[in-house]
Amino acid sequence: MTNEQVTALMKAAQAVWKKYRDDPPGFHDLDALDRMLEEFNAPLKGLPERTTQIMLFFISEIYERSKARENAK
Repeated sequence: MTNEQVTALMKAAQAVWKKYRDDPPGFHDLDALDRMLEEFNAPLKGLPERTTQIMLFFISEIYERSKARENAK
């Protein structure tokens, strides 16, 4: 990957992260979760498979936050 590709991937990941970090989709809101996953997957098109690890980290963290929020209700 070029430096430009890495930079673009990180910026895209950060943009989606910022959108969902403080207000993750409800744990049982499958439509919202699907939309979020589509947003995380979009920047990965055409990039090496190993780049998914970056997005999986963010998705996992948002999932845990969503689960914690739902359990706190």
